[in-house]
Amino acid sequence: MRLNKVLAILIGCLLGVNLYAQTTFTKSLSSLDSDFAVSVAEDDHGNYIFAGFLQDAASMHNRGYAIKLDGNGNLIQSKIFNNTLSTNFSSVHIVDNEYYFIGDERDPLTNSSHIIYLKTDSNLNTLVVKRLGLPTGYAMTLLTGVIDSDTNFVMSCTLSSFSAVQPYTPLLYKISLGGDSINAKIEMFPNDPVNLSPAIPFLIEKKDSSGYIGIGQQVVIFQPYAAFLHYDKDFNLLQRDTILPPVSTSFSPVRVNDNIIIAGRIFGVFPSTKNIQMAVLTDSNQVLFADTIGFPNDESNLPARSRSVSTYNNNTFIGITKDMSFAGGPYGSGNPSWFHITKINPDLTKVWSKTFGGDFYYLMNGIFATKDGGCLAYGTKYDYNTPTNELDLYIIKIDGNGLITFTQEIDLGKINVNVYPNPGVNELNIKSDIKDGKIEVYSIDGKQMLTQKISNNSVNTSQLPQGIYVYKIYERNTLVKSGKWVKK
Repeated sequence: MRLNKVLAILIGCLLGVNLYAQTTFTKSLSSLDSDFAVSVAEDDHGNYIFAGFLQDAASMHNRGYAIKLDGNGNLIQSKIFNNTLSTNFSSVHIVDNEYYFIGDERDPLTNSSHIIYLKTDSNLNTLVVKRLGLPTGYAMTLLTGVIDSDTNFVMSCTLSSFSAVQPYTPLLYKISLGGDSINAKIEMFPNDPVNLSPAIPFLIEKKDSSGYIGIGQQVVIFQPYAAFLHYDKDFNLLQRDTILPPVSTSFSPVRVNDNIIIAGRIFGVFPSTKNIQMAVLTDSNQVLFADTIGFPNDESNLPARSRSVSTYNNNTFIGITKDMSFAGGPYGSGNPSWFHITKINPDLTKVWSKTFGGDFYYLMNGIFATKDGGCLAYGTKYDYNTPTNELDLYIIKIDGNGLITFTQEIDLGKINVNVYPNPGVNELNIKSDIKDGKIEVYSIDGKQMLTQKISNNSVNTSQLPQGIYVYKIYERNTLVKSGKWVKK
């Protein structure tokens, strides 16, 4: 018996058995504000920590916040880090079971920014807060970052100032684990016809740890290209190359088998194309493989905005918003969109492609390869049939085969549930074939305001004050539909 156990352990090690049980879920989180998740990390217990911000649609004031979910998508904790300044957390990292949030704070009166460093314990209790200065008159956006081999945070962002000669300026910033500034470098390209619009370089450490590679966008005669930038450890630019074929937008370089995988949108003026280009590069900018994720040319598709490529143990995923609206921004143009996820091998051969959504307007912010072999896709969901300006945070967790398995839930596609009118006043009508159903109505802060059985397909809501509510409809204690409802 003991020998059998030893053999089983050895076989498991040799075959690389995944010690994490694969889980799947979908999660939609709502508040009075618009909810944005920009970055995510996974702890040793399989919990997911999201960093982002809440945005007031009227004032555009941001409040940095964090959300912690367990492996099944259940909310463990959420916390808003209030500040009089507009705050946005755009990067989260976990080191020795402590969480590190990095982002920016902006003073709306002066339109100036600084970097905020926040260290918490695993319960999101604040341990250390530090603020690092930026040049006067500049605002910071699009902060991304990695941890290098020296356990420093290596960040890149875009500084914007419409009063400057170069209104959009890349900034490289290195911060110690303790939150102290080590080095900063502003990339200036005066009178440079190659970089008419220099943009943020996504950074990755060189495989020999001698410096960093930045992959960003450059514009030549209105044609975007990907720039391949070589930096030393002090951010001195050693060399700048161009990646072919031309790609633009989000690149999100990741390292797989000593090489670099990127994904970007193929941009062409003559002719225009909407496909997504993938490429495998060496540290010397040699293209080993290149391929496309093809779509119909009447669609507009875009790689996930903050991270479009993610890998763990050679499970590599690319995340895309399919059929997005460039004109409508996060609210779309009254048409549905989808999360599109592709799993690839290190040579870019496709394992599978899956599409999720189509009932609302979805915009993917990021993709994250999880330790159990699956991935998370996260972004915003907007119900264009409901006249509000709030965006919900939307998260899906799929397994390594691209599947979502619903436990103790029935197939929503087989149940037709319509809730109307929306907005409404004193009555909420429910058109469905549900039997033995009930409805629960919650205020936007989570307080239960109403619960009752569904009879005659209508619910009296006269006792509810005006506002935005979240409803949940059950059949025999199984959730079959949820959403927002507005009382006028």
